[in-house]
Amino acid sequence: MWVLFTDLSKDPDSKECIENSTFSTGPPDSKYCADGGIYYTYNFWEQKGEGGGVGWPYGADKLKPNAGIELKWVTEASAKSYRAMKASGQDPFKFNQTSGTNQFLATAFTGGERTPNLSEYAGRFPGSWTLPVCDTSTWGKKWNWDYTGEKNDVRESVDTHPPCLCGPQGLETYDWAKAAGLSGFETFWHRCNTALRETSSGFEWPEGVTFVNYPADTGNKDFTVHKP
Repeated sequence: MWVLFTDLSKDPDSKECIENSTFSTGPPDSKYCADGGIYYTYNFWEQKGEGGGVGWPYGADKLKPNAGIELKWVTEASAKSYRAMKASGQDPFKFNQTSGTNQFLATAFTGGERTPNLSEYAGRFPGSWTLPVCDTSTWGKKWNWDYTGEKNDVRESVDTHPPCLCGPQGLETYDWAKAAGLSGFETFWHRCNTALRETSSGFEWPEGVTFVNYPADTGNKDFTVHKP
């Protein structure tokens, strides 16, 4: 599973995300508005050959009834973990408890201006969840898929390809894919290859990005896809 972030340009308070419930309908229970944009948690279902696709996070519907945990808390905590590491200049896909969790809790318990929210300490703080975040900036709006149907619905169409670029200039893609466990997923890389290499796919390369690096499965070589 992973978290997808889309920047809602010129909306620093994420008001569009908060007020517009129909915008970018990812898995609704996972929606988190912050950092001038919108976060959703997704899963990728792998099947033999080119089967499978982007799906609702498998098993997440058991979190609340079995453990009292909201899926949106998983998204929120993962987003905070990612941002905390980025802010400290560390690897955002290798969470450091000292720089993230301890610092956050110390600040929260020592003279914070707001009244503590106990749920924040129970499962919403940095480090409580650390799913890898793919930051798609403003170009990722098309990658928030419509999940108004069944929770376990899988989006299989090549046209709704998974996030194939992450981070500034796409330079976080390699580490994000490894952290998300997608290195050996044939479907994932097939669809990214199709989207990035074929002009007919309709994919629009972000300005300034001309290549992206991907990790290969065990025993195979990593590879690079160049802008056509």
